[in-house]
Amino acid sequence: MLFIVLSVLVYWLVQVMPLPSIGDTLTSAKMLEESAEPTRGLTVVSTSTCKPDPTLSPVPDPTSTATVTAVFLPTASPTLTASPTRSSTAVPTYTATLVLPTETAESTLSLHLSGPDDGSRFQGRKTEINLSWEAVGSLGEDEWYDVSLRFWAEDRMNYSGAWVKELQWRVPKELHSKPDPGQPEFQWDVTVMRQTGTKPDGGREGVPVRLTSETRVFYWD
Repeated sequence: MLFIVLSVLVYWLVQVMPLPSIGDTLTSAKMLEESAEPTRGLTVVSTSTCKPDPTLSPVPDPTSTATVTAVFLPTASPTLTASPTRSSTAVPTYTATLVLPTETAESTLSLHLSGPDDGSRFQGRKTEINLSWEAVGSLGEDEWYDVSLRFWAEDRMNYSGAWVKELQWRVPKELHSKPDPGQPEFQWDVTVMRQTGTKPDGGREGVPVRLTSETRVFYWD
């Protein structure tokens, strides 16, 4: 019952009491604004609450130029390793020098042969062949003229000769026809020797004190 009564009352109010129109409401509001006097010393503060705009992330400007900062990182310095060097060693040079036992002015002189002449020919076993040379002065007690005679026999070199004090030496007759037919010559020369000892067979041995003379040849048919 109460609900019905309330519904009838609301319907009656709506029908009997008309609502003010929108135009009347705006007119009344304007009249109130014109009739209101400003209040001195008062500041009208709006109490409306403004919501902050959402913070937008800045959009990069496509025309902006990017700044590149070069960062130099320290680089390790190269380590130099000394390569082993091959040390050069000087090789000593040896010079062979012939030094005669007695270095005098006479030791640089050679003997001069007298005869026979180089290339001489002799015939027959009974022919005497004397090899001669010039004197070099007085010989010392231990000095001798060394006569060397050489010839090829049986495909090898054979030696003969003697140490003498005289200025000549006779070729032994038993040497006749000893050289090989293909090499029939006899070769000979003379030098001065100083005796330093004796060989086991009794022969003398020593050292030269003069340069050897020239070498000559002769033939004995």
